[in-house]
Amino acid sequence: MLPELSKVLEFYTKLVEDEMDIDRANFYMAILVGYAALLWKLNLVKTDELSKYFDRIREEILEGPNQLNPYVMELFSILAEGLDNKNYEELISKLRMLLREERLDRLEV
Repeated sequence: MLPELSKVLEFYTKLVEDEMDIDRANFYMAILVGYAALLWKLNLVKTDELSKYFDRIREEILEGPNQLNPYVMELFSILAEGLDNKNYEELISKLRMLLREERLDRLEV
């Protein structure tokens, strides 16, 4: 159900390197987090599958075009560490706050 990792990374890289649209790249990665959380909540994907997927995507982005917003990276980390009912609520709360921001390429930690 999760999109093919190579296609996600290719799309992210294209937005960052070719189109110089870091804001949109970060927005789509935040949307991917929300989609993954929904799949987990509906029991369509298992925690270990999410963990592997987001651990790998996080590593690849750090090695490649490392322009991921630190808050989006934090959401990736929550998923990589393993989603459960407690940190699901934390993830959704942080995702809501993040998506309220006007620009995702200007946030600072």
